[in-house]
Amino acid sequence: MHINGLCINHVRNGDVTGAFLASLGHMQGHGCTVAAMGVSSEPDVAAPFYRDAIPRPLLSVAYRTATFSLLAKLAERRYLSAFDGEDVAVLWPATSVDVWRALRARGATVVAEKVNSHDAAGKAILEAERDRAGFDAQSPITDANVAHEREVLALSDFVYCSNPLAHASLVEHGIPSEKILDVTYGVHARHVLDEVPAVRHGPDEPLTVLYVGKIGLRKGVHRLIEAWRRAKPNARLRLVGKIEAPMEAFIAEHLGRDGIEHIPFVDDPHPLFRAADVFACPTLEDGGPIVTLEAFAAGLPVLASPYAAGWVLRDDVEGLIADPYDVDAWAEALTTLCEDAALRDRLGRAALERARRYTWDKVGAHRRDVLAAALAERAGTRASGEFHITGR
Repeated sequence: MHINGLCINHVRNGDVTGAFLASLGHMQGHGCTVAAMGVSSEPDVAAPFYRDAIPRPLLSVAYRTATFSLLAKLAERRYLSAFDGEDVAVLWPATSVDVWRALRARGATVVAEKVNSHDAAGKAILEAERDRAGFDAQSPITDANVAHEREVLALSDFVYCSNPLAHASLVEHGIPSEKILDVTYGVHARHVLDEVPAVRHGPDEPLTVLYVGKIGLRKGVHRLIEAWRRAKPNARLRLVGKIEAPMEAFIAEHLGRDGIEHIPFVDDPHPLFRAADVFACPTLEDGGPIVTLEAFAAGLPVLASPYAAGWVLRDDVEGLIADPYDVDAWAEALTTLCEDAALRDRLGRAALERARRYTWDKVGAHRRDVLAAALAERAGTRASGEFHITGR
């Protein structure tokens, strides 16, 4: 089996495009080889199976003289020109429907990577929350996005899906369960601590509850802040990430009050994970998400919404799961985690142990094996003995 992946984006380590690289790279082995292409990449992206559509020496000129849309089209043409008919295509979001059509015309097997819920479901969630919370914002998911997704999923043989709620949304919008391959994202083994730190901060520093990610409606940070102000724990809430425009005024109103602070951007958030005491992720709609596993790798107990829990977090094992729309439940959980050091220690140790199950080498192998089994089942044969389904 030869996998040929495409990501229509600028690829960098440390975000979802890094997951593109890590997931594909670790599928190699046991009869599986991999090639992958992105539009362009950061200088620290180096993998023998990966290549840029825009060579790095030409990058600055290309971005000065052409739109990203034009460069994306060039990447798609280069990808298709190098595609062998026997390859299995793994296409990440933002790939145009023209690529799906061209590959299906060649008889290729096509796998769609579904990072979040079905766009129709995501659009409904965001619009309902916008109206409920009173933010003046257009949904980032348009009717055109929904129509595009319906077509590309219909043209896909299989869909990689990283979240049980996302899986349910795909089925709700007409994707047969047998097309959906349940997988996860992962964490780099080098980021998994050997043990939970005995001391996370200095004696004069407060306990820290950490959030990392985009600060916007979809991630539910406004609900986390409301719960925080209701709980009033003797701690600080550290928000790390870019604030999206509709929420700028709301965040500005609360910064510097009740221990709420903001760090706009960091190249490497792992030191912040290791210095925190609790990780909170109230996302209203999501995929994996990777930040939950990053928190596990740092030995942090996690307070999560069901979307943030995904396949990986178990309630009262690695953390606590609470409905993000139930502010009282979140306030109670924040109070409990901030006041109960023994609970934090128990959950954090379990989280660290759980992280070891989700390093990218294991996750990539699982993705490879699930796909191989699905291809074999479709062909009406049993999977070769060299493929072993590891399960979640």
